[in-house]
Amino acid sequence: DALPIFYWTEGADVRAARLDGTGMVVVAAGVSQQNYPIGVAVDVTAGKIYWADNVTDAISRANLDGSGREEIYRNTTDPLSNCAGIAVDHAAGKIFWTEQGTGPVRAAALDGTSATTIYTGQFPTAVAAANGTLLFTDNGDDSMKGGNYTGSASAPLTLSSDAFSNPTAVALDGDDVYWAQAGGIYRMKSDGSARTLVATAEYPGGVAIEPTSHRVYFTDNANDTVAYVNADGSGRTVVYQSSDAFSNPRGVAIRP
Repeated sequence: DALPIFYWTEGADVRAARLDGTGMVVVAAGVSQQNYPIGVAVDVTAGKIYWADNVTDAISRANLDGSGREEIYRNTTDPLSNCAGIAVDHAAGKIFWTEQGTGPVRAAALDGTSATTIYTGQFPTAVAAANGTLLFTDNGDDSMKGGNYTGSASAPLTLSSDAFSNPTAVALDGDDVYWAQAGGIYRMKSDGSARTLVATAEYPGGVAIEPTSHRVYFTDNANDTVAYVNADGSGRTVVYQSSDAFSNPRGVAIRP
């Protein structure tokens, strides 16, 4: 489909639909209880999607239509590594992902080779990367951390004083940083200022920004939906709702 689409992870699968929710297809089918993809990212230039599987401790990629599927990384030494968030920067030739179980944030070439640990968190969940800046949410201390692509860290930002806020997602849109935590989708500037609630969501799992309209797409595990709001929080629209109450939509990414 030549129209802009979004990808999301749900159940054991990676799915895609047009931005209005029509034309839903499964682009990477998994096996129930054997696959649990969380993060998903799009490399528009190379025509690839990437996803991180929390059960297999693996990173996979495929063409945008799901063909050419290949596993490019697997943590074979730690069965509790639990790959979760993933981001890609084609211009830098890198992918980044988090491993919740043991705390590393890793970087590798686009084909998964030369993997290295660049940061270590307590329980890193999601990761975002653009123009040399990398940020990741850490469920362990409810913070936002990161720095550059080589591991030079900036000061962490505390996202909530609530120990149960559990940040699960992060997305970059210029100088705006969006993140998801229990209760909603939030936005702040890169220096941590101007924090605001953009949309309420009981248990959001992913967030992505459509670059033209700056609409904010997000998943909510509580009601098994994918929805969007405008950048000011108006115009809330549910574009997808699963008929399976246990599907738990999680990561989301947009192909413009």
